Amino acid sequence: MPIVAKSDLSAENKAHASYLLRCGQLLFLITAPYSATISTVDTNTASIPTFSHAACRAFIAAHGLAVRSVAIEVDDAELAYSISVSNGAKSFSLPITLGEPENSVVISEVQVYNDAVLRYISYTKPTVDIASTFLSGFEPIETSSSFPGQNYDLRCLDHAFGTVPELASAVNYLKSFTGFHKFAEIGGEDIGTIESWLNTVCLACNDETVILGLCEPVYGTPWTSQILTYFEHNEGPGFQHLALESEDIFWTLREMKQRSGFGGLALMPPPLRLTTGI
Repeated sequence: MPIVAKSDLSAENKAHASYLLRCGQLLFLITAPYSATISTVDTNTASIPTFSHAACRAFIAAHGLAVRSVAIEVDDAELAYSISVSNGAKSFSLPITLGEPENSVVISEVQVYNDAVLRYISYTKPTVDIASTFLSGFEPIETSSSFPGQNYDLRCLDHAFGTVPELASAVNYLKSFTGFHKFAEIGGEDIGTIESWLNTVCLACNDETVILGLCEPVYGTPWTSQILTYFEHNEGPGFQHLALESEDIFWTLREMKQRSGFGGLALMPPPLRLTTGI
């Protein structure tokens, strides 16, 4: 995925370094805090308006490299926030407007899992080049310097999956403030490995273009559930995985695997006893 915009020391951001990657409709924003010494020199330079140096460091200390927010583009981020909170969502950040009135961005956040959030974002000009209008303080990066050809045909985010200790209450909470409907429900008897399994519910918006999945562990299995293992390492609930849609998954994985030894992702070989059949 090519880097299309950045906000760091070179852009006079002394709070954090952030890099925006894009492929098709898929956007990844990767952020790391600068040292406390640097960030306290000027506390008003963060390009992400909801950024907190203390909260960011606490998040990393608890979870390591993890997903802090999943952004959903909406028509009106202020209205989406208001409706969500009035229907039971826990507020994380009030709506904030950035930019000029004729070309502004509004973002707001509500709690979804522990310290992980859903971020609503709306643009007055959603068709404008995202690299130039993503957020104030981000600078576009020239295509010649960000590997524009390496996209591996990733198209969009298919779904975001969260893990929770108790499924029913988490599903009710998410449904109540998003208005999403139940898209799928899978129990331990439907899918699992030989020695462990889990319970899953997927929620979707009206046109089913946005899908949020939730899963809980099944106790009393021969092996420890992968969800319990996630809780131990993540120190609680959170976004367990993001599913990426590809034009050709086999070609995409071959391309990614060829670059694993050059700083790319290391792909796990499937365990011999993962499944009994497909």
